[in-house]
Amino acid sequence: MSYFISHSVTSYKNANESWVIYNWLNGQHAEIFDKKHPLYIALDNRAKISPFEYEDSEDDFNWLLENIFVV
Repeated sequence: MSYFISHSVTSYKNANESWVIYNWLNGQHAEIFDKKHPLYIALDNRAKISPFEYEDSEDDFNWLLENIFVV
């Protein structure tokens, strides 16, 4: 199954080259520093997002899903 960034999410790269994502629906936000992170790569490529494990944990993807960053 593929997911997309929610329409309620704004994302931009800051001066430090990290991605900042903000969900206008619920006020949640995050900053992704690691260029190897699957979401960082997806944002760079404007690609669909597949469920992922990162650093032996599904916590990142589950948090994004639960907080409506990805739909």
